[in-house]
Amino acid sequence: MGPPSCTLPTAGHPLRVAEFDALFTKAVHGVERIDPLRLWLRLDAVLIEGHLSLEINVPARHGERLNAVAARVEAVTGRAGGDIDDA
Repeated sequence: MGPPSCTLPTAGHPLRVAEFDALFTKAVHGVERIDPLRLWLRLDAVLIEGHLSLEINVPARHGERLNAVAARVEAVTGRAGGDIDDA
């Protein structure tokens, strides 16, 4: 089991947000909000042809954090939950 909260020093947060923004902008080709505690992202795979899927599951106490991730994906990609690109 991982740590109960983020251990990244506060000074590192903006850099981490920028890194995730770059990943989401470049690699996300689909987003689906499965339920309030699960988010599914379809990502470009660099080493294999096609796409790689990432399902993020969180405990109920972290549901708002998953909402923040989903909102960030939508903000930087323009893709809302349920937006899947098969190309």
